[in-house]
Amino acid sequence: MIKIAFYFEQESLMNYVDCEVKRGFSRRGISIETLPVNNLEELLIYANNNIIPDMFIFSSSTHMDKLLTNILFLKELNPSLISILSNSSDSINPLLKEEYHLMLQPFYTVSFSSHQQLWNCIYKAYEFSICNHNKFVYYSRPAYHSTSLSQILYFASEGRCIRLVTRNSSNSFYGKLDDLEENLGMKNCHFIRIHQSYLVNAKFIASFNHKSITLLTGEELRISKPNYYHEIKKMVKKK
Repeated sequence: MIKIAFYFEQESLMNYVDCEVKRGFSRRGISIETLPVNNLEELLIYANNNIIPDMFIFSSSTHMDKLLTNILFLKELNPSLISILSNSSDSINPLLKEEYHLMLQPFYTVSFSSHQQLWNCIYKAYEFSICNHNKFVYYSRPAYHSTSLSQILYFASEGRCIRLVTRNSSNSFYGKLDDLEENLGMKNCHFIRIHQSYLVNAKFIASFNHKSITLLTGEELRISKPNYYHEIKKMVKKK
């Protein structure tokens, strides 16, 4: 069961986020444990009782330096901890923010005023938390599915959905190809963009020219930009 902690100085924001998270996961039949944090000392109390969150959602604080120090402490106890910060938080010096972004990776920022943006970010963070580096996990009603990255030929964007294609099957799920490309960059795989609508597993590229690639299966996919062709050329040489 995934543990999600919250810290907000505004009780109304705490209740809003807690409600949205519980409702979103409940609709998908996913069990979670929420850990509301009313003060910074409670973070240490959780840690001392071996209750370490998998995800920490927070906004700016009058004690921001202490809060970030405590989150880094949790990160040492759980290296997979995912942090989500309100992008309206302006109390962190921009240079300091960049440093903490690197130290706290995976680190997301999101507008808490938008229900859809908040849930999309939390859902993306959840998918990342349950994935290992050799598998791709996605939600396609009514359940989660797991596919070995080494078996995926390519991903194709189709409107609001992404189609995952292997040698023997295909399946669709809601998502954006840009977000998918970012997440795949953190895994043990080599997917390359050849088109606004295609992310292709480089190991399955049999041949290519300036206009298209041909997969080992014989399927041909179009290359839409010259810079995509040059990136393909560089990556295929590294295989």
